[in-house]
Amino acid sequence: MVNKLTYRTWSCLQTFNYIITTVIVVNIVILASTVYNESTAFTNAKEDCNYGFTAMFIVEAAIKITGLGWRSYWRNGWNKFDFFLILMAIVDLGFTVIAAHGSQVCQNMMLC
Repeated sequence: MVNKLTYRTWSCLQTFNYIITTVIVVNIVILASTVYNESTAFTNAKEDCNYGFTAMFIVEAAIKITGLGWRSYWRNGWNKFDFFLILMAIVDLGFTVIAAHGSQVCQNMMLC
């Protein structure tokens, strides 16, 4: 019984890792697909994909933290790296929103 459960758990983890690896590769391909004089629609589509990928990576980290617990999650160097990248992606999204709607954001937060 324990061996079957362990195998199923390992099999699910491997599937999860394959899915995340595929998402990472697709993310790299899309973000690297910059072309000279690309249309605004193409740029907007890439930005939308970036938002979606960031959301997927946040969900991935949440699943891992929930499944492993914070201490076990944080012991792995790759998880620390992933977490750092997620934080930087969130900061980037924040700057993107401020750049696009800067004066309105400042007024709503009474910063300007």
